[in-house]
Amino acid sequence: MRYLPAQLDDAELTNLVRSWLADGLNAMGPIMARLKERHAGQYDGRRAAEIVRSILASNG
Repeated sequence: MRYLPAQLDDAELTNLVRSWLADGLNAMGPIMARLKERHAGQYDGRRAAEIVRSILASNG
């Protein structure tokens, strides 16, 4: 377990997504791609997708 990267919690995922929205990313695909690129193995993909969908829906 100590060899695995630290997992991002919901609050950290939410903060990342909101900061990327402020940077101009505004669609599911690019946000998930950036998350995978920068934080591979540090999050649950299903939960991350739920968070991204929720934030995009509330900003729409």
